[in-house]
Amino acid sequence: TLILTKGQYVITNTLYVPSNVTIILNNGATIVKGTKTGTSKLSPSKSLFQIVSKKNSNKNGSTSKYTGSKNVKIIGKGNAAIDLKNYKNSVGIVAGHNNSLRIEGITFKNMYDGNFIRVAGSTKVTITKNKFYKRQNGQKCNSAFCNYNFACNFWHFDDLLSFAILFS
Repeated sequence: TLILTKGQYVITNTLYVPSNVTIILNNGATIVKGTKTGTSKLSPSKSLFQIVSKKNSNKNGSTSKYTGSKNVKIIGKGNAAIDLKNYKNSVGIVAGHNNSLRIEGITFKNMYDGNFIRVAGSTKVTITKNKFYKRQNGQKCNSAFCNYNFACNFWHFDDLLSFAILFS
């Protein structure tokens, strides 16, 4: 379990979340999408969290069906937030081929042409008690607060639909 206390946490590159991990954002904790990595050798990534182990993150087809990370929770308490800072095409949380994912109690804000949450080919997903604010669209018309679709990207593209998603 990772517990973030009150404060601002600037993240420039993806944090990979393996199985059986709980991340708790306590009251006043804000994760902010950063754009300056401090070196010209490393560009900032588009996503803050990817629900996959680092080992499997860059392997095409490394997960399929529901064999990705399991039993992952990202929980906000009180006034906890994820702020994408209008970084174009960024995504707060990316999940694919996961089994048992819970995202709860987080205020998501300042999205520009990306998604706050993107889920693909996953099962037993609960997204509840979150708030979504300040979505800014550029030229694309397909931006959404949350996006549920077929699994793709570094996961095996297998037309696997997400199953048993609770969004409230």
